[in-house]
Amino acid sequence: DGRVDLAIDWLVPESKGFHCLALFDDHAGLMARRDHPANKAKNIEDIVAQHQFVAMHKRLLSFAQRFLPAPLLNIPAKQLLELSEHMEVLLTASRSERIAILPRSLVILARETFGLELLKLSLVSKGFPVNLVWHNNRDSDPAHAFLRAQLTSAFRQFAHSTMTDLQTD
Repeated sequence: DGRVDLAIDWLVPESKGFHCLALFDDHAGLMARRDHPANKAKNIEDIVAQHQFVAMHKRLLSFAQRFLPAPLLNIPAKQLLELSEHMEVLLTASRSERIAILPRSLVILARETFGLELLKLSLVSKGFPVNLVWHNNRDSDPAHAFLRAQLTSAFRQFAHSTMTDLQTD
């Protein structure tokens, strides 16, 4: 209805009245406190068997099934606390024994603000696109086109610097 200029999300509207532009590909990651016992685990299966997790509520099961590594899809419900926001997930993991399942783009925030670290296991996750979404009726607005260009540039720079930082860790 025009109240929102843009949205940034990995889920895209099913309606044909929207444009979606992929900003960058993100990946799932496991994050825990620096002193968490999972940091010494030998494989992902041991982590899933021995620990509890916190994650953002799966808005669409089909989305999670496309992008989460298989071991993370099989976490029993009694081991998984699902919350509504990423910030809640970060805070919970920083103050508990739970391991956070989060997009890797949040690693720097998780490290610097919440004292969390990306677990060093090689966790294979298919990339999932983070999209800029807007309604078709905004296409001919020059100010909106400028805003889209600025956000696209900023997010792509962020993604490049974040992924470069993760590779040097």
